[in-house]
Amino acid sequence: MDDLQVDFKVLPTGVSDAGSWHYSFIYDLTFRHFPEIPEEARFIQENQARARLAELFWRSLGAAPAAYLSRAFGWGRETAEGTAGRLVQAGILVPCWGAADRRTRLLAVPELI
Repeated sequence: MDDLQVDFKVLPTGVSDAGSWHYSFIYDLTFRHFPEIPEEARFIQENQARARLAELFWRSLGAAPAAYLSRAFGWGRETAEGTAGRLVQAGILVPCWGAADRRTRLLAVPELI
């Protein structure tokens, strides 16, 4: 189920009074719940999708090492660093140093710096 969610193939669409905890998610196929997604996504290139996901990831955290992107989405190191590098070049992220130890290189949204 985790793999299906990570690949955006299924998503929770409700809650059921099932199981010993009387609480269980109800899952459905993503394209059945949002039938417009396949057609709308057809025109989005993979690098554009990665950049958008990475931007939203950093906006939710504020600042993080580039390696976190790889862990969060299961992308290879090269893919994650390339995506992060393009966001830095576009001015969407800026490099900075961690406040606690000043040795950790972070990327941050500019509004926080």
